[in-house]
Amino acid sequence: MAIQETQLPKGNASEDLAVEVKGLVKKFGTNIAVNNVNLNVPKGSAFGYLGPNGAGKTTLIRSLLGLTQANSGQMKILGLEVPKHRSMALSRVGAIVDEPRFYGHLSGRQNLQMLAANRGGDTHSRIESSLERVGILHRANDKVKSYSMGMRQRLGIAACLIADPQLLMLDEPMNGLDPAGMLEMRNLIRGFVDEGRTVMLSSHLLDEIEKTCDAVAIVDKGTVIKQGPIEELLRGTDLTLQIKCSDPPQAQKHILEMNLKLLDGNIGIDQDSLILRFIGVIENELIAAINKTLVESGISVWGLTENKTSLEEWFLSVTSRLGGDDR
Repeated sequence: MAIQETQLPKGNASEDLAVEVKGLVKKFGTNIAVNNVNLNVPKGSAFGYLGPNGAGKTTLIRSLLGLTQANSGQMKILGLEVPKHRSMALSRVGAIVDEPRFYGHLSGRQNLQMLAANRGGDTHSRIESSLERVGILHRANDKVKSYSMGMRQRLGIAACLIADPQLLMLDEPMNGLDPAGMLEMRNLIRGFVDEGRTVMLSSHLLDEIEKTCDAVAIVDKGTVIKQGPIEELLRGTDLTLQIKCSDPPQAQKHILEMNLKLLDGNIGIDQDSLILRFIGVIENELIAAINKTLVESGISVWGLTENKTSLEEWFLSVTSRLGGDDR
């Protein structure tokens, strides 16, 4: 569902945050879908909201947009309290929740024309540019029922863009896209951020989130357990250094003599490679020193490869379970 509303007064936006949530709670009977969530989404960033199915990701987005009523807590969008100032806040928000829904018997262009007529202002003037921006202008006159899931996703984003939003909330925007389509969507999202917009997206595709987003929040059992810039969250995780060299056993001996504090003792040999596992962050200077030590010891080194913990590996280590249905 695509959502935009009337105009937002200037001067009311928070200085640093596009979305601010404090102590949010949402219950469905005895089930706590959102459990005392605190969330800060910086302006001008791509922010990923991640969690196992059933973790409450979609429920939080629906609460922010006023599509479901929270039991308690405080929420701000672009500096405005919601639901108190919902209409003003959502005037500069474009959102896709669940799956974009359109009239299948109408063309993509006709659907956007209906949305523009309903919203008024200068939204109608942005229809063509929005269709072109998401790459479906060539199919704009085709009926939506002939569109693939990926094309409907793109049309949903085009529906958001006609309101020229400062903030986009996208629920699983990569759904239905092939690898080429994912790359195009990633570039599209990064383009929005480069323009100064904020994009908040939920997704289960962690590899794409790592490539697309600046920061993330990890939610599990309705609670945000980690949030922050991806680089900072991954800092301190394990790093494996693979050294391809002429004499791995002798190289192992020299590395042990270096008495490296960050090395956790896990040193292995794999064919023509020495494998070093470090705990925490290691500086480039340390890698250079290892290489220098080996070369000066008469060992030929023809490969140094860092294998850092990926967002997916880190995510699986901090969440308690997978599976179930997301609300």
